[in-house]
Amino acid sequence: MSGMKVNAMLRRSAFILPVLLISSFLVVSLLAKPATTADGSLGDHSFPPTTADGSLGDRSFPATTADGSLGYRSFKDASNGSMLTVALQDAGANQGKFQFAVTGAGLFWPRDRATVTVNSDNSVVVGYDGPGFADTQAVIDSAFGHHQRSGEALPVTVRLEAQVNPDGITASARLWVNGVLYALNDQRPTLDADADLLTILGAFQSQDWAVVYSWTYSGVRSEMTETEFVAASTQAFSADGSVVHATRTGPVSYATTGAGFDTATARVALTMSSGRIVNADASLIWEDGRWALLSIAPGP
Repeated sequence: MSGMKVNAMLRRSAFILPVLLISSFLVVSLLAKPATTADGSLGDHSFPPTTADGSLGDRSFPATTADGSLGYRSFKDASNGSMLTVALQDAGANQGKFQFAVTGAGLFWPRDRATVTVNSDNSVVVGYDGPGFADTQAVIDSAFGHHQRSGEALPVTVRLEAQVNPDGITASARLWVNGVLYALNDQRPTLDADADLLTILGAFQSQDWAVVYSWTYSGVRSEMTETEFVAASTQAFSADGSVVHATRTGPVSYATTGAGFDTATARVALTMSSGRIVNADASLIWEDGRWALLSIAPGP
């Protein structure tokens, strides 16, 4: 999401946020929700535009849908933000198309399709060794895979070795670009979300917006400074007093999406000094070995 859109949201917050009492909640929530297309998919933002020779440039490679339909899956290494999106079995003519995103290095994709082999245990092996392309100026979205293409398509040599585990939601991969190795290991979260959510709610209760900011997911921290976040949060909460109590009121539920990211959600309640109780749904994302805050959205 561009800085321009974030600035627009902040300008609107002067009117919206005092009503909802949650400047930080709303800003995080809007940033965290990927744009959706009419069919509910996440759009085609992550696929490179047509290359000079037209290879794999027909934009027929959709981004992963929420349920992983059409055979497209994304796998993310939560420790470094690398992401592999690949068309697996049942993808028809698109089977074997892939792109590999590396934070700080760019986007890489093949000229031709990779081989896709389904083993008897339902694991899937993906392999490619040949010509490809690189966009070293692309802006990598390590949370949702909405990478911003620069239009660059440098010719490179690409070699991919990937294996999707039988569970269909975790994978490992190695990508060589002109001999330089990039690795990806998509694993299920190693910690439950209770402790991290408790820390976040504690920061809300003490109104330590700097701590809340430090627990927001990377996309927020890349678009807003701590000073901006603290100022917006302080202003929004001033209309209804301070948060005197913040607690989880429902169980934590977990999900792994076809788009490659892991989420945790739970019902929470914030008690304001004015006496008002705000019931909300807290959403977290597994990132950098912890559960980071995506949103706290008020509900019934």
